[in-house]
Amino acid sequence: MKNPAQTAFDPEAYLATAGVGRKIVRFMEGHVLFSQGSRCDSIFYLQQGRAKLTVVSAAGKEATITIFTAGDFIGDACIAAVAGPHPATATAVTACIALEVEREEMIRVLHEQSAFSDLFIAALLIRSMRTQADLMRAGGVLVIPGLGFPGS
Repeated sequence: MKNPAQTAFDPEAYLATAGVGRKIVRFMEGHVLFSQGSRCDSIFYLQQGRAKLTVVSAAGKEATITIFTAGDFIGDACIAAVAGPHPATATAVTACIALEVEREEMIRVLHEQSAFSDLFIAALLIRSMRTQADLMRAGGVLVIPGLGFPGS
């Protein structure tokens, strides 16, 4: 028998509204959502606008990792088993509206709501495929140390 609360949950309504452990935030173009090295304590769901994820190397060179659009999650590293600092910086490319979800709330809803977990995993997989396609178009080779790829 299905739990009525489980079937009544609407992931899209959840991501569109503020509530316990989540709030709607607005960012102007150029605003930093979070910085590389800062405490990783929330995840953002981009409702409107565009943002970018950049990383700065030890030599001081900045590289753009990806561009986010409406429907993307930003800062998903915060839900790792042991949340560390942000590995990159997220910056609004245009004016943005996002739902900011506290780490604990995100973990709770992922555990309790399978429809939400399905949506979240699908979003991560789509972003992964988009990143791979971008790398292939650019002729880049993704090197992951220890997995036996060239140069590792």
